[in-house]
Amino acid sequence: MAGNPAPDLATPQFAKFEQVKLGLNVAGFPGNYHTLSKLGTYGRRIVPVDDLGLHLVWKPGNSPFEFIKPLPRSFVTLPPDPVPPAAGAATPACTDAELTWPTEALPEATAGFVYSYTRLIESEVDLKLALDMGLVDERFALAGGVGWERWQAFVASFRKASDPNMHIRFAYGDLRLNRLRLSWLGRRFYNTRDQPLLSFSNWYIKWATVILVIASTVLSAMQVALAGNPDFGTTMVVFNWFAIAFLLMVAFNLAVGLTVGLFFGVWQVAVWGNKKRTNRKKKLTEVIESCGGSQGEFTDLQRSKLLEREVNM
Repeated sequence: MAGNPAPDLATPQFAKFEQVKLGLNVAGFPGNYHTLSKLGTYGRRIVPVDDLGLHLVWKPGNSPFEFIKPLPRSFVTLPPDPVPPAAGAATPACTDAELTWPTEALPEATAGFVYSYTRLIESEVDLKLALDMGLVDERFALAGGVGWERWQAFVASFRKASDPNMHIRFAYGDLRLNRLRLSWLGRRFYNTRDQPLLSFSNWYIKWATVILVIASTVLSAMQVALAGNPDFGTTMVVFNWFAIAFLLMVAFNLAVGLTVGLFFGVWQVAVWGNKKRTNRKKKLTEVIESCGGSQGEFTDLQRSKLLEREVNM
């Protein structure tokens, strides 16, 4: 084993899981892992990412995709290649591969990350898919089953410890992006281009339309029945109360939709505006420092002109 300490892959995005541990039950299920070959049957497109906070987070929709962080090359230690044999003799296969650091020494986030790969790749087909997508080291691409034997040796070296100390996030496997946002009280959780207001509007309009069509069909059928025989007695009373309840339900849904939509809209404008101001201030500081000065040495007009000049360059 190498003497260097194992890297801690936790990022600021991943650290937010500490604040939404209870929300993990909303976004996924314990042990909800799928192999790479099975993800293909679900139609999910694999998107490689560098941030561990996005690892195994997927987004449903017409074109579902799942974020997966590639396994770094430094995580795998291989012995020196065997000495070439004499002419005509078979080349001995070097199949040993192991985790670079002792399992007990891995940080929680790193141990969970390596564990996720033992669940993603459980067959030679999974390994080939991982190689094609650049998720694992090409040193596992040896023919004749040697690459698969290397992978099995790597997994065995990770499982030497009976109970590796893993972060609780990796007890849940795949997590749905939209449910993670729900568990995060609607706040922007990931660095994606999705707009919460637009996502909510699409979801709300879809289901509101379905309910409206069904209820309208039922009300039309009730109206036809009453027109055919107005002396229904109790049935007429039930129909009237149903119509009133439906109108109240429509009014309630409109109120909820407008309230939630307004909340998302105000929140989105506030967050984006604050982010824009922060980026502008950061950019201005960089420009001023590049000119060899400090914030106090420039007036507001000079700062604006410096920033404008930098943007237009």
